[in-house]
Amino acid sequence: MDIRELDDAVSALIRRKKYAEAEALLQEARREAVEKADLDTADFVLSELTALCCQMEPPEIVRATELCKERETIRNTGYNKWQTAMMLYWSAHNYSQTVAKAREAVQKSLDEADTKTAYSALSLLGLALLELDRADEAAAVLANIEDMVQQRKSLVVGDETLFLERANVRGLDRPTIRRIATILGPVCRDVTFAKRLQALSS
Repeated sequence: MDIRELDDAVSALIRRKKYAEAEALLQEARREAVEKADLDTADFVLSELTALCCQMEPPEIVRATELCKERETIRNTGYNKWQTAMMLYWSAHNYSQTVAKAREAVQKSLDEADTKTAYSALSLLGLALLELDRADEAAAVLANIEDMVQQRKSLVVGDETLFLERANVRGLDRPTIRRIATILGPVCRDVTFAKRLQALSS
């Protein structure tokens, strides 16, 4: 079973809440990937297992965290560190650990010249800092995002939107938020995010 077929089969099982069957498929694929030293498949399977743990009822966050660590061991990339930070924020709701991991993701991504991931990780870092009421640090993140936007770095436009919205509600450097939104709104390809950015620019 190739990665696409595996993804389709696992997704179908999860939709039916057949978590044990989905895990069995993924664990078999994991075993085969290890035997063949297939890093691409191993990385994918660990990502799928992590997502599965987070969707179980109840979620298995400890296992998800362990799987994230294993994925980073296999491929110590900024992208995988960002994925770990995403799990810590959205599933574990552990904002202090999100901050630490997101900072790692930003630095590693910049070292790899992966500005897309660095930008997305910065946006997540800003969200976590706001959750912790660390407004001064969140403002510094906002300034970093503006620098990347003004330098026309390769970015995932839209990933910053929720951070900008929450920062705006908090009254955090609204002129900077407005400048960022004014630049990004017209170039955002996602209609929903484009409207949200345009609202922030007015």
